Amino acid sequence: MRCYHFQNMFLTGVQAGVQADHVQDKLAIKYADEKEDDYARETYVEWATGHKTIILFNGGMHSDLIELKSFFESPDNCYPWSYFNESEEALAGAMTNVGIILPFHIYGLKDYVLDFLNSESQDVLGGNAPDSVTKFNDVILKDEDGKTYLANIHISRSKKGNLDLSIYRKNDGIERESFSCEYIDFDIQLIKKISSASLLM
Repeated sequence: MRCYHFQNMFLTGVQAGVQADHVQDKLAIKYADEKEDDYARETYVEWATGHKTIILFNGGMHSDLIELKSFFESPDNCYPWSYFNESEEALAGAMTNVGIILPFHIYGLKDYVLDFLNSESQDVLGGNAPDSVTKFNDVILKDEDGKTYLANIHISRSKKGNLDLSIYRKNDGIERESFSCEYIDFDIQLIKKISSASLLM
């Protein structure tokens, strides 16, 4: 798991860390409450106790962060997130940072999802129907303990329009499904956002 922070482009250096820390405080307060959504709370606790990785992106201007906040407010967003505005006295209430904690299947498999979407759009443009399942064979992945393993990844479009992804772990030439997930439209848009974002310099 990783926590992605989108930082106001006009606050860099030490201030970027300070603003991200403000969001971290808000996340801790928000998801410490056991009444909060179970999945989001469990995701936050798992990240805070076992992962702790933070990625800091250039989030653009105040208006870009407002737009991102609106996107994260979607009822389809099941991931823990928060944001921070500076005070009226300090920065006229400007939004300075928006953060979200994401599981591996969003950031770790994003390239395969994007490749699938790209091949799907190319097939449509070329007038050919895409294959029902796109396969990425002999992919090297890491498990939760950091050990690498060989796998095949299968992605298909469901009747509902979502993406279904399955990982088949290979052992002695035999495939066994070890992980599967469904990407709804919110997940796909989220993958596009983190894939197009640039690290804060």
